[in-house]
This record gives sequence, structure tokens and C-alpha cells, in this order.
Amino acid sequence: MALLDDVKKSLRISSTNTAFDSEVTGLIESCKLDLNTAGIVVIDEADALTKHAIILYAKGHFGYDNDEAERFLEVYENLKNKMSMLSEYNTAVE
Repeated sequence: MALLDDVKKSLRISSTNTAFDSEVTGLIESCKLDLNTAGIVVIDEADALTKHAIILYAKGHFGYDNDEAERFLEVYENLKNKMSMLSEYNTAVE
């Protein structure tokens, strides 16, 4: 399953509904940039922690009427901080 489909599923969007694909793709790319600015240079979409971080980021930023957005973003920030301290995420593979 592609990352876009995983994120859409977590946002309760049907995989056949393409109306939000551009917005969700933008959130995925924004999250990757945010992770990168935190020193996370290894961004593997198949990695469980990376995927979880992207999903949390998307859940925190998607839609306008989300009472849980702050909670999702807080968990995302904590995960991002922990990932940035792990060598498997902050060290470029040569």
C-alpha cells in the first residue's frame, strides 16, 4: 500500500476518493521537509516510525474542524524530537 493510501486511510478518506489527494500529498511533503529541518536526513516511507510521524502530521493539519489537532501535533513533535536523536535517522547513508 502506498504512503498516500495509508495517510488517506488514517484521515478516514476512501482510497477511491481523489478529491483530497493534492492536499494530502502536500501534507506528506511538508512533513518530510519538517523532519529534514529537524536533522532527520533518512526519510524512508516504509519505515514504521517515519510513516507514523507523517500520519500524525497529516492528522494534525488536515481539515478545519479537528478538535484533536493539537494533540496529534504534540505527539508528532515528540516523535520528531526522538527520531532526530537516533543515528539511523540523522546520519546520511554513504
